[in-house]
Amino acid sequence: MREALMIMKVGHRRFQLRGHEFSAEFTTGVVTRFCPLCLEDDAEDAEDADTAMHHRVLWRLAPFRTCPVHNLPLQDFRHGKWSDMFHELQAMPEAIAEARATVEDWSQRKPSPMQIYVEQRLMGASVAPWLDRQGIDQVCPLPKCSVDFNSLAPTKRRQI
Repeated sequence: MREALMIMKVGHRRFQLRGHEFSAEFTTGVVTRFCPLCLEDDAEDAEDADTAMHHRVLWRLAPFRTCPVHNLPLQDFRHGKWSDMFHELQAMPEAIAEARATVEDWSQRKPSPMQIYVEQRLMGASVAPWLDRQGIDQVCPLPKCSVDFNSLAPTKRRQI
């Protein structure tokens, strides 16, 4: 069951999560994304607040930009090059403290329809069979093209 909660490498720049294979571009790469309020919730009743913080696997995926619990934008902490250490929350206390200090000034927003779709699909739901047949990393560029993710149905194209 543990594998279901981990991003696993399956090839050169190819990964898998919950049975869905995707390219490295579907992840956040050198960016560590987090919700300071989720981390605060983790630490609330813990003996050691730093070790209580845990990274959510969905935060590592590019389509996830809003915390579905707090309806706040996830914070991006960017590093110049790849290092697994930089994805450890305990290695970035200053960035987390800075985000916690300013969180009251942030505007709330709901997760995007794309984010909701990807999360539902990763949880095993079949939302739109025609779309579900695409690779999960192939769906993400589609909002720019011809998909209305609010209805999860193809939009009509005008014939020229």
